[in-house]
Amino acid sequence: MAFIRALEASAQDDVLDLFDLLVTRMFVDAVRKGREARLRSLRDLDAAALTLSKACALVLDGAVNDGDLRAVVFAVVPQTALEAAVAQVDSLTRPPDDPYFDELLAQHRRIRRFLPRLVRTVGFGAMPAGQPVLKALQHLRKVEEGGVWGKAWPTEFVQKSWERRVIRNGIVDRHAWTLAPAACRSAGVAA
Repeated sequence: MAFIRALEASAQDDVLDLFDLLVTRMFVDAVRKGREARLRSLRDLDAAALTLSKACALVLDGAVNDGDLRAVVFAVVPQTALEAAVAQVDSLTRPPDDPYFDELLAQHRRIRRFLPRLVRTVGFGAMPAGQPVLKALQHLRKVEEGGVWGKAWPTEFVQKSWERRVIRNGIVDRHAWTLAPAACRSAGVAA
């Protein structure tokens, strides 16, 4: 019996090592894809930044009268071009705390193939700091068993950089919520 318990613990350790490897690979792939997409968009971002630079140079020019500023700016940079440049910058830039979220979300199916079985099979425990993640894993287990309809999804474990993606207009995005515990895998949760 002791041999079987030791073997079970060893097998769970191996499964968690594989899980960590897979999640790490997912994050690395997301960062790589995000950087590749960013490199492809640099030419457009540069063009928009140059347009905005022309307008900002006029705003900062002390020789331009405040009352004439809009007319002078629109004479150098047409309003439609300025609006397009602002829209381009908004679409191509990402906040400093954005963990290549869109690229990670695109890999949701990858983690969904095994995560439900993992939370059903492995008996997780957690240190006090990992209790919110453990609560989320237990909730996921109940979701997979079909027993939590109408109950609030725990979000205490969600990192600040993920909050705006996981909770949108007060509603939990299930795909983002499922990926968020993987982002917290270093929070003291263990089998």
